[in-house]
Parts: sequence; structure tokens; C-alpha cells
Amino acid sequence: MSVPSTFLREFDWSSTPLGPRAAWSPALTTIYEMMLASPFAMCAGWGSELTLLYNDAYMDFLAGRHPAALGQPIKAVWHDIWTDIAPLIDQALAGKEVKITDLHLVMTRKGYEENTYWTFAYSPLRDGATVAGFLDIAIETTESVLAGQRRDTAEIALRQQNSTLKQEVAAGTAARDLFAVLIEHLPVGVSLLDANGQILVANPTFRTFLPGEPLPSRMREGTGVERWLAYDAHGQRLPPNQYPGARALRGELVMPGVEFRFQPEHGPEIWTAVSGVPLKDASTGQVSNAIVVLQDIDAQKRALEVAHANAERLQNALAAGAIIGTWFWDLPSDRFTVDEAFATAFGLDPALGRDGIPLAQIVATVHPDDQAGLAEAINEVIARGGPYAHQYRVRRRDGRYYWLEANGHVEHGPNGTPLRFPGVLLDIGVRRLDAALAVLSERLRTLETPQAMALAAAETVGMTLGLSRAAYGEVDAKARKVILAQDWLASGQQSAAGEHTFAAYGTYIQALKRGADVAIEDVTTDPRTAAQALNFQHLDIRALANLPLMEQGHLKVIFCLHASQPHAWTSDELAFARRVMERTEVEIARRSADAEVLDGAERLRLVIEGASDHAILTTDPHGIITSWSAGAQAIFGWSADEIVGQPARVIFTPEDQAAGAPTRELATAREHGCANDERWHATKSGGRVFMNGSVRPLPPDPQGRERGFMKIARDETERRRAHAELQELNATLEQRVAERTADRNSLWQLSSDLMLRCTFQGVMTAVNPAWTEVLGWREDELLGRTIFEFIHPDDVAHTIEGAQASSEGHAYSRFENRYRCKDDSYRWISWSTSPADGLINAVGRDATADKEQAQALEITAEALRQSQKMEAVGQLTGGVAHDFNNLLTIIRSSVDFLRRPQLPDDRKARYLDAVSDTVDRAAKLTGQLLAFARRQSLRPEVFDVGARLRGVGDMLDTVTGARVQVTIEAPDEPCFIHADVSQFETALINMAVNARDAMDGEGHLILRLACGAHLPPIRGHAGSASSFAAVSVIDTGSGIAPDQLGRIFEPFFTTKEVGKGTGLGLSQVFGFAKQSGGDVDVASVSGQGTTFTLYLPEVAAPAQVKETDADTPPAPVATGQRVLVVEDNVEVGRFCTQILDDLGYATDWATTGEEALLKLGHDGAGFDAVFSDVVMPGMGGITLAETLRDRLPGLPVVLTSGYSHILAQQADHGFELLHKPYSAEQLARVLQRVMQPAVHLFGRAVSSR
Repeated sequence: MSVPSTFLREFDWSSTPLGPRAAWSPALTTIYEMMLASPFAMCAGWGSELTLLYNDAYMDFLAGRHPAALGQPIKAVWHDIWTDIAPLIDQALAGKEVKITDLHLVMTRKGYEENTYWTFAYSPLRDGATVAGFLDIAIETTESVLAGQRRDTAEIALRQQNSTLKQEVAAGTAARDLFAVLIEHLPVGVSLLDANGQILVANPTFRTFLPGEPLPSRMREGTGVERWLAYDAHGQRLPPNQYPGARALRGELVMPGVEFRFQPEHGPEIWTAVSGVPLKDASTGQVSNAIVVLQDIDAQKRALEVAHANAERLQNALAAGAIIGTWFWDLPSDRFTVDEAFATAFGLDPALGRDGIPLAQIVATVHPDDQAGLAEAINEVIARGGPYAHQYRVRRRDGRYYWLEANGHVEHGPNGTPLRFPGVLLDIGVRRLDAALAVLSERLRTLETPQAMALAAAETVGMTLGLSRAAYGEVDAKARKVILAQDWLASGQQSAAGEHTFAAYGTYIQALKRGADVAIEDVTTDPRTAAQALNFQHLDIRALANLPLMEQGHLKVIFCLHASQPHAWTSDELAFARRVMERTEVEIARRSADAEVLDGAERLRLVIEGASDHAILTTDPHGIITSWSAGAQAIFGWSADEIVGQPARVIFTPEDQAAGAPTRELATAREHGCANDERWHATKSGGRVFMNGSVRPLPPDPQGRERGFMKIARDETERRRAHAELQELNATLEQRVAERTADRNSLWQLSSDLMLRCTFQGVMTAVNPAWTEVLGWREDELLGRTIFEFIHPDDVAHTIEGAQASSEGHAYSRFENRYRCKDDSYRWISWSTSPADGLINAVGRDATADKEQAQALEITAEALRQSQKMEAVGQLTGGVAHDFNNLLTIIRSSVDFLRRPQLPDDRKARYLDAVSDTVDRAAKLTGQLLAFARRQSLRPEVFDVGARLRGVGDMLDTVTGARVQVTIEAPDEPCFIHADVSQFETALINMAVNARDAMDGEGHLILRLACGAHLPPIRGHAGSASSFAAVSVIDTGSGIAPDQLGRIFEPFFTTKEVGKGTGLGLSQVFGFAKQSGGDVDVASVSGQGTTFTLYLPEVAAPAQVKETDADTPPAPVATGQRVLVVEDNVEVGRFCTQILDDLGYATDWATTGEEALLKLGHDGAGFDAVFSDVVMPGMGGITLAETLRDRLPGLPVVLTSGYSHILAQQADHGFELLHKPYSAEQLARVLQRVMQPAVHLFGRAVSSR
């Protein structure tokens, strides 16, 4: 260039319409600096006169018009071609992108007319929202176009030799040699083809592309045809039959050439242009030969692509505001200048930036970790020259580091000396965030668990934003705590994993509950967190950002971001973290959905098989049927064996086949993802059915290859046939609407069900007369009032929730609540509701009778269970009486001997031990009987079935009698089940009684337990491979007749004589087994015996309970503590007070609960404990204890009872309970436990329990 670029940079613009550069708008300044930094030729027109600006590379285009052209109106500069370029500039000023290739312009730029050719890319330039000018990226293509014209001239010359050449070609080798001589040194590739497309002659340039192969249009698959791809003027791929050679042989002249993208075996791809010229026989007029001309256009094609890419990049940067500023470095003088935008971004003096600033001052703003890499990149580009691009972090005037990209170009002089280094700085912060998000997206696809995905998301945000910690936190149901299961940590940071209460870290939880992001730059100064700064300090948190994830309006998860230094959170950073969180949640949800899809594969198969009115079929990519549903067979008539492997067109009608509908349908589905299929189809029988559905591509295989299509269509033949009837009915629509309205009004008036319309706030707007009949309220007493005025207080909250759900679009098919009648009674109403038009429409049925019937049925069922138990208890009564008489005999005899004087001490001890042991045996027997007979609802619990089996075995002797030998076979290892203990014992007793009766009171009864058994198929029900406890009751009785085995579990079925059985025993066994998740099986041989086997699911062992030490020393004697005894039985009360006196307690005695309250008064009257019976006249023991707990909460109460139905029903009363019969030692120990440790209140000792 004749004038250095310093002329452009130092040009005085004050004399131009643009005015001095200091007054330029930021947009114009940025555009001009960008142009000066670009190695590509650019010019711009700005302002009302389109004042011309240009860069170094553009000066050569101006020739003698530079430098006078700078700052002049472009119309004056390019006056000789203005009529040609003015329309293009007008389009750019109208906001359009204009691209034109090889435009012919006659210029006088050098003082004479010359033919030139140009490729332009015009773009609008905006100052704010207004188009203020245009940008032109220009490439002169004169040389390439002239080369093409020389090629065309050669082609024309070749055509002029047509007739002669044909004769020479026909003559043989001599003519071909002549043609070869003519084309030998042409700058383009030329070949001569025969009528079959075979290459007869080709010059060296042509053979560099096709050294020995046929033309691409004649190539076969796998022989190189895939390396030649042709495109039309719109960039669309052309098939081989549209290649120039093939078209020329059909008689077409193909000029200008078709563009090909050629991929050599080695090296990069090359763009070429190929033309075709037909040669016809003069006598026949038929094409006898063709000439194919090939030109290498790769350089100009790629130059144009680069120009377009640079124009687009510039426009994107301008639109996004990504350009921070520009620089110019004059390398010989080492003068580094920056524009005003650059200086402002780094807090520099703009004047200093224009005059020159030390490069070291700029480098000082670069992040220390990036300075070495930047220096290496700068030295490298200065040494080699050419384009430059490098990314690094710099500290801007706000003190924070930002990611930038520097783009520039180093220009060398003729001798290789570095001269100039202009460039532009781009803000790539957002681009880096997008790149990090893209990397995370790929990484998430490789992770298996939600926990791993959450940690990857935290790591991505933490590392990208330079944080100290990032983590997902689960929020508890009450939104009081957040639980961090894991966290990503920067180097040297401690983990914050664990449970944290929101209250300990500030007052911003309400914002999170509303779904708002919380960003705090410094927790020590922000009013929301300053009071809790010490808690943050322990975790090295100085700045935080919390991003909430809501689910159905409730706070579910928080994305926690922490920085160990103050951090001014930007909107871009928060948006990036939010996008990361959402992308992660989507991937977790997608994995969950994929799992559900896999789990639902069998359900899908069943749906497909059951869709009898839908045809579901799949094809391969070519339309060959690969699967055929049962519904398709039912509709079309072909079976799967007949149709699979056939083309799908067989189900199309002949006219649709002729019109190409089958092929078009697949092409549409392939291109758009779906093709509608609503047409008549052919059936196997020759009939027709009307199908309505769609065709969609199947998902590709794991290698991404196309698998085929799925067609789902519904048979709507009947709908089509009914269409005519519908049109006929439409003629009478008005009449039918009137009739329907009358019917609806009649239904409203005559229905016995309640009908209601109300707002979502419950205000009634319409009711029908049934309200008067059912509830007694008139219409005028209801309208305008809310339904909540009439609803039972216990049902109001439930109804409010239902109204809220209705406002969100939910409809109920069964919603029950109680409404108040006019007589103040209540009735149960079961509603069906549907929201519409801002109201709730509801129909309610009086369900009071159903409720009462259900309650009565439950009472009856409970009575039935109790009767079953009592039947078994009845079986025990005789045996229990016999056992008690035996025990009382031992006690009576021992007492008689103890009364004898001078009885030796050893014999006295023996009789005392006999009395004590006998009492323990009696207590155990009564305890088993009462536990078995207690009346209570089913309460499943985990217990060792072997231990319970042995315990019940101890009672069976009283049931079966002495002539029946009872054997228990149970393993030593525990075997646990989850069932109701009482029902389990009842089932065993019922089976044992049946066995006794079957053996007529004499035989062998075995109770056997097998653990880990499998459940076999029973009575047609499938078995199970899970572990079951198998409890077998085996007898040696008469057995059960085969014809009765199927009925033995029916309620009230019995083979016993009248009065000897209710028939409920085995039905109880059956019901218990089913309720417990198991079953009962029976095997019987007449004359040999029967085996009942109860199968109950095994469960894991419960937590171990620490057993009481059997060698616990005796309780110490009391020291005068006062105990109030409450007992209505005189003998027991007298004996109890005597025991307590002997144990060192001071006692008082009340015979009723009411009397006890009087003795205790309002302050406890100095008593240290109360020992009360449970069952007493008037106030019972539990009521007394509860009253004292409210009145004197520090006074211990101990209850005692042999058995009470109240205790059975209120097992969770919460008081110490001593079972009768009890020993003095047991009584002393329980009193000691409840009275220690103690504090003094109202002048007496009060247990701290």
C-alpha cells in the first residue's frame, strides 16, 4: 500500500459530515475500529450523505481515488458505477442483507475504462434501533471471472470445431490426438465423451480429478461416487442423473457450470464447477458426443465463505454488544493505542489511550495465571504474521475478572518485518457459560444416578464461576431445614454437608418460598444475614446465591452457591446457574421417564394387543411390514403370518397406490416427523374401511440408523357412515336443542339428587328443589350464602381443600361431607363435581343410609371375630378349670402344712417355694387366656412365630385332653412374621379343636414350623418364591371326605352334630391368612388324618430389646415415703397397705377415685406416689390417673389390674402398670423406679418423671 494505515487512523474527520471522532457515536466508533483491525477489504457508508469510510485492504480497490475518497459521499466516489450499486445499497439501508456474486462493473478508477467483476456482501448498520448506514465486504473476482470467460471461449471454439471434430473422432485415433492437442494446455479440465458416457480423451488438468475413473454420473456405489456431491443454485443436492455430463448426453447445454464438492483420497475437499456441451450428428440430429469442462473454483469459493462468515460474525457481535473495544499496535515504534470504549472498560484515561499507553499497564490487568500464555501467543503471532485469536481473563474497572477473546492480524512488510498489529476485544463470558452448559449436557448423559448428576451440576457452576462451594439441598416438608447430602468444593474448602436450619442463616427464607432467587454480595453487611455472620464464617461463606426449585407451589430443592470472598452476582451468572439446574432436573426426569418406559413395556404390549379398534403396524425404512397387531388383523383380515414381509401398499386402495400415496406418506413422516393418514383402505376380502391415524418414524437404532415407521390408525368406518345421519339430524338441531333444554330443566326440577352450582369460594348460585326434600332448606334460604355455613365443622377444612382443587381444574367422582339439615341434624352427601366457567357444578346423593349400613356391617364383623374367639375360649374353659383346681390343691396343702407348729425350716422353705412357683404358674395360665380372649381391633406386629407356637402349645393340653399327645416341632433359630398375635393364636386353637374332634379325643397332634418355605399354588392361585413361615397342624384323625374339601373354609359350614360347632373356626383361619398376606392349604387322607398348613410371609427381625438382668438385687427398703393406695376391694386394700408398711412406706387408703382426689387436695397433700386399681365403681383408675396428670403433673401414679377391657382398649395410657398377681418385691421396685430421681415441689418429693 502506498499510504500507511496511520493515515486512516489519524485522518481529520472534522471537515466531513461525520465531524471529529471524539463526537462520534459508540456504534460508529466500534464499527470503524473493527474495520481497521480486519484483514479483509471493507467499506462503510454512514449518515444522510453516506460518507465513505474504509480500511487498508480496501485502498487497492480505489486505486487513484485514494486518499481523496476518504470522508466523501460514496455516490461521488463511485459515480461511474453508481447506477449499478445504488439499488444494492438501498436494500441494505432498508434493513436487508444483500449478497451478490461476480457482478460486472465498468470502472474508470485507473483513468480508463476496465471490465471488473465483484462479489459483495452488504449489511445494514444500526445506531440503536435506526439504520444509520451500511457495511460492504468486497472481493474482486475479476481474475477468476476472466479465467472462466477464457474457459467459455475455449468451449465455444471447441463447439465451432463440432462438425470437423465429429468426422475426426469417427476417423479414429488421429482425430482424438488432434482434440487432445487442442485441450492439452488449457487452464481448465476438458474431456470428450462418447454417446455412452465413456471418456475418450481428457487433458492433464481433468485427469488430476479423475485419473482413471468414469464420470461421477456413471459411477456405481462404492467406486467413488460418494466423493462427488453436486449442488444447484439454491444449495440443494442434485442426483447423478442431473450431473452436467448426463445432461449433455441428453442434449442439454449446461452453462454456467454446476458446483461440485470433491473429496480427494488425501487432503481437504475441493470446490469445482463443471459444464457440459452436447455434440450432435448433423445427419441424424442425435447426440453423438459431449464435452465436459471442469474448473477449480476452490479459492474464490472459500474466500466468499470467509467474507460471508466475517460479515455475519460482525453483525452478531454488534447486535450482542460483545465488542469491548479495539486496539492498534504500531510495532516498529512500539506505540499501543486503544479506542475510548477500550479505555473506559479498563478504567483508563481515554486521552492516554489515544496518545499511547505502555503495554505493560494493559498486561497488568490480565489474570496472573493467564499472563504467560498471553505473552507466548503474542510473540508467536508477531513472529509468523497473520491472524491472531486468544482467550484469557482480565480485571476490569469493577475489580472483577472477565473472560475475553482478542482477535487481530499482524501485518509484515515485504522483508518480513512486523509492522502493524490491529485488533478487537470481545466479551466471551456468555459464550463460555454456554460452552460449559453444553459440556455438562453431554456429561449428564453418561451418569447413572440423580446424586451423580447433581454433583456434576454443582461442579460445573462452581468451577465456571470461580466459587468456593456449590451443592443441591433438599428442603424438608415444613421448609424449616435444608439437607446437603454432598457438595462440590474448591481446593482447601471444608464440606458443608449435613442438616442446616434456615433460621440460623438469615431471614430470606420467605423469598425462597415464593420462588424468588436470593443473591447476597456480602453476608457481613447485608441486613438479611448480618446478624448470623458468625455462622457463615464457620463455613467460610462471604457471599451466597440460593436458587429455589418449586414443585406444585412448594419449595423442594435449593441450589446453593457460596463464595469465600464478596461476590457481586451478575444476571448472567444467576441465569447460567438456573439453566444448569433446569437442565439437570430435565435429565433426571428423563431418566425416570425412561425407567418408566422400560417398566411399562409389558403394559404397552398388552395395550397394543387389546386395542381391537386400532390397527398398529410397523415397517422397515422401505415400507415392508415388520409387525402386525391383533387389531390390524381384526380390521383388515390378514393374519400376521400372511402380511409380515409384504409392502404396506397392499392395504391402500388401487387409486391411492396409483397416486403414489404409500411412498408420499413415508416421505412426509421422514421429513416432518409425522404424516396424517385419513383415508379409505383395502381389506383382504376386497372391502374397504375408513381409517384415521398417523405414521411416525421409529426411534433410530443405537448407531443412529433409520429403523422404519409405525402406523397407528383407528377404524372410523361407522363414523363415516353415521356422518350422513348427523347431517340429517343437524337439520332438526334447533328443535332437539329445545327438547334437550326442556329435558334438562325437568331433570333439575324432578331429580331426587341434590344439584348445585357455586363459586370456588363456596357461594351458592343455583340449587334444585331436592335440597328442600333432603335437607329441608328452601332455595331463597340458600342462594347467596356459602356452603361452609351448612357443612359439619369437622368437614370444613376437607371441603375447602376440595374447592381449591376444583379451582385448579380437578373434578371429583366421589367427594363426601356432612350437611346440616334445617332441623340441625346432619346427613352424609356423596358428590360428583366438575368445574366449568369459573363455577363448580355438583350432583350429590344422600349417602347417610350407606354410611350407617357400613358402620353396622363393621360392628357385625367385629362381633363375628369375637364370636370366633369366644368359641375357641369355650373350648379352653373346662381344661382351665381343671388346671386351676390342680394349682389350688398345691397351694391349699402347702398352707395347711405351713400352719403346723415347729415345722422344720427346710420343709417350711420347700412349701413356701411350692406356693410361689404355683402362683407363677397360675399367673402365666391366666395371662395366656386373657391375652387370647382380649377384645381389640387388629394390630399387626412383628413376633417370633416359633416362640408364640411353643407358648400356645402350653395351653393345648387343656383343649385336647390327656389322651391327645401334643408335640411341638420348631427350630431353635427365630422366625419372624408380621401379623395380629391374637388372631394367630385363635387360628391355632381353631385348627387344634378341629383336630381333636377328628381324632375323637385320642391320638397324636403335631404343631410343626418350617422357616424359609415357598408358597405353593393353592386353589388355582399362583404361588410365590418368597420366604414364608409354614405352620402345620397335623392330626391322626378320620380325615376329610374329598367332596367336602372344597367347602371347609366357607362360613358356617360344619360336619359336626348340631350344637357342637358353629362352622366359623376354619373361616377365621382362612380370613386371617389372607389378611396377613398368606394362605392356608389342607391335605387329607380318609382314615389316616389331616394336615392344615398356614403360610405367612417372613419379615426381618425387629430391633433387639435389652433384657432385664435376672440377678437384679432386691429393691431397697423405703424411708417413710407416703403412698396413697386406691382399692375398692377391702381384702386386697388391707393386704396392699400391709405390704407397703412392711417395705418402709407410710400409707393411706382410699376406696374410690373420688375419695382419692379429696385426700390429695389441690397440692398433693404431701403424698409421694399413688398406687391405684383400674376397675373400681364410679371413677376408674385410668380416669383418676389422667385427672392427676393434669392437676398434679409431678405426682407419680402406678396402676394395677388382673385384667381390664379398658386397658385392652387403651393400651397407650402412658402410666406404669403392675399386673396382678404381683409380689412385694415387684411392687417395691416399681415404686422405687417412679419416685427417683425426685425434686421437691409444694413441700413434698415429686418424681422428675
